[in-house]
Amino acid sequence: MPLSNRTIALLAEPFQGGGGPSHSTVALVFGIGDASDYLPEDGNKLDKVLTGLRHLQNGRQQSATVAALPADHEKLHSVAAELAVRLMRSEEHTSELQSRQYL
Repeated sequence: MPLSNRTIALLAEPFQGGGGPSHSTVALVFGIGDASDYLPEDGNKLDKVLTGLRHLQNGRQQSATVAALPADHEKLHSVAAELAVRLMRSEEHTSELQSRQYL
């Protein structure tokens, strides 16, 4: 079952304004999903995550600097699942730090 555009947008949303896990973690997540080629090299984290997920969903058109890639829903599910885990861990860590601050 393919992921919806809404699900992809929700997964990318925490990266708005530089939030969410680091650039290196994003690259690691795409690497774990054997989808590094789908992740753009340039851009902020939000743009990279959103574009990478959409490339997995719909494929990537060839340009002067990159080769075309087919859509790959299996890799999309793998990357989305790992990204969701990393986002939840990041949120748990932030919540823990905030609760310690109030103790």
